[in-house]
Amino acid sequence: MMTHFPYPYEDELLYSVISRYGIRSGNTSHKAILADVFGSENFTACMELQPGIRRIVHNLPMGSTITEEQLLLRNTMFLFYTAFRDEEQAQTIRNEMLGDHGRDINNAIGLMSSTVKPNLYFQYCPLCNESDLKTLGEMYWRRLFQIPGVKICVKHGVWLNQSLVPIRGTTKYVFTAPTFTNCPDNKVQKVTEKALLNHYRYIINDIEKLLNTKYPHRPQEWFYLVYKHHLMKKGYATERGRVDQKRLKQDFVDFYGSELLNILQSSVNGESNWLKLIFQKHRKGFHPIRHLLVIHFLGLTLEDVFYAQEYPLNNDHEIKANRPKRKIMKKTMTKEYKEQARNERRKTWLQMRKQYPNLSRLQLRKLNPKVYAWLYLYDREFLMENMPEKLPPKAGATRYDWAKRDKEILEQVKNAVQQLMNEEGKPKRITKQRIQEMIGTQCLMPKHLRKMPLTKEYLEQVVEDSETFRKRRIEWAIREMKKDGETLTLNKIKQKAGISKLSFTVIE
Repeated sequence: MMTHFPYPYEDELLYSVISRYGIRSGNTSHKAILADVFGSENFTACMELQPGIRRIVHNLPMGSTITEEQLLLRNTMFLFYTAFRDEEQAQTIRNEMLGDHGRDINNAIGLMSSTVKPNLYFQYCPLCNESDLKTLGEMYWRRLFQIPGVKICVKHGVWLNQSLVPIRGTTKYVFTAPTFTNCPDNKVQKVTEKALLNHYRYIINDIEKLLNTKYPHRPQEWFYLVYKHHLMKKGYATERGRVDQKRLKQDFVDFYGSELLNILQSSVNGESNWLKLIFQKHRKGFHPIRHLLVIHFLGLTLEDVFYAQEYPLNNDHEIKANRPKRKIMKKTMTKEYKEQARNERRKTWLQMRKQYPNLSRLQLRKLNPKVYAWLYLYDREFLMENMPEKLPPKAGATRYDWAKRDKEILEQVKNAVQQLMNEEGKPKRITKQRIQEMIGTQCLMPKHLRKMPLTKEYLEQVVEDSETFRKRRIEWAIREMKKDGETLTLNKIKQKAGISKLSFTVIE
């Protein structure tokens, strides 16, 4: 049993707590530290999901208030890596961490096989370290800064520095605390691009939520159905679930920018990309970072996804899309059969007209759709002669003055375009969908634009194709680099603009 054990700091890794214990205990032998903490020398250091937690709590000093639950949920990455996994998977990982072995933990969360690779070295914020030394008298490793793709401290708006401590070192039994020696770089590099920092802040806030909030575990199909439902609402998917992958990918890259996606190891370049796969029925898990990118792009919160209504699992669109197609049996219609069928259906229709003289055309049609459909196909002249008169328009029915509406919508569209052109940071592509979302009304659909010629003509002038948008982004990058006194080279301009490939025209 240990005679003392450091109380964890805010967001401190269990790995870091154990390393601080090693310093305070005065032990120079790593095996002796393992024996104190775990009661065994056979445990290895694991930054993300440390096994042996039950042993640690069992060996704590008398009177310690630290619990298994606290160490598991507050000082490891358990909640982050199990958030998008089902109850059974999460329970398996939990048992492995509380138990003695933990051999299958990394495989269970797909840590080594994922295309989002873990960091090679521990990361730190020089300003956070400076603050910790002043208030606590020592430094420690924060969980948030070790998440793959996290490269910025949003609290201070600076880039993280890389320490000299490998996360998976050659000596896997060593727990190493941060020191001036292994964290030598105190250079503070501010994040100058506001748009990048703003997008990053949303993602970081959600990562912190996952690290500290116990959301209900859902099956993989749950997330697929929630995402698909909102793709349909935003017009990226049809009612049968067919996704417009090309437009989705373009808007996704425009929304985040290539630079941020590269930082988060989530580029969508290539034929088979993760963005396309995440909207298909899940046969595998996806890294939490990529779920967060999708959630933020769709304008959702974590609560919207994890506490969605029960509709996702009973989605009518999915049922329709997966329902086997009926085989249509063509019946040979002889002259005698056709004559008999015509007489029967005419008789039925005339009886309906006589029995319900006040019903409208639509109401009669709904009353017996099969008869109506047959007559419409094979006896349309009779049907038209025996249809009720068209009803006059209902009093108070909405009738738009389209000329007036055209001018009003045109003004709103111009304001939205002006706002997009004047926004600070990296330019956003001017698309009809984006303008429509900004003015908050579904008024730019083709059937409406046909009645609004002024708005339609203006949109044709301002909506950008990919080539025009890349040109505007390049021009912005050049202006920004000149303002900052940077040397203009093609690669630097491409990096600043967040564009990987350029046509000859754009380069010129």
